[in-house]
Amino acid sequence: MSINHQLFLTLANLVHRNDIFDIVVHFFAVYFPYLVIVSAVIFVLYHHHGDKNTPVFQNVKNHFRESIVFTVATMLTWGLVILLKDLIASPRPYLVFENFTPLFPYGAYDSFPSGHAGLFGAISGAMYVFHKKTGLIFLLGALLIGIARIIAGVHFPLDILVGLGIGFFGVQLVYRFFRK
Repeated sequence: MSINHQLFLTLANLVHRNDIFDIVVHFFAVYFPYLVIVSAVIFVLYHHHGDKNTPVFQNVKNHFRESIVFTVATMLTWGLVILLKDLIASPRPYLVFENFTPLFPYGAYDSFPSGHAGLFGAISGAMYVFHKKTGLIFLLGALLIGIARIIAGVHFPLDILVGLGIGFFGVQLVYRFFRK
């Protein structure tokens, strides 16, 4: 058995033992992603660049550039994830381990790479290139979502790691392109 499968079983065997824990995992796997997206959009649109003496034009230019990198990087990441999902047939863990019951059913042969991890990797990566501390907070959110989805039984750890990597790669590609 691979380390990917062993780690999955170790984490996924935490569910169905405590109702409160299951509710928390379900929240982080399903609903918390929406809070992260809304928080990211609000932050990108409404935070202030520089100090109070920064010219208005420079502030608008910075918001526009950041919004473009944020949007294009998440779209590129999503496209790469969809392409890989189409090229690599990878069943969900609960289909591989027939005796395992996931916390909630989700999809079928589209486990690798994780679209959620890719999206939130791109969001946290885009935040990080412009705002280091805020980016780290969003990275923590992305990790919580990914771990919750492993515990819930809908992804293997490798699905999450590769998804995050694709998100970070997409951000670096777009950021370098728009930096010039």
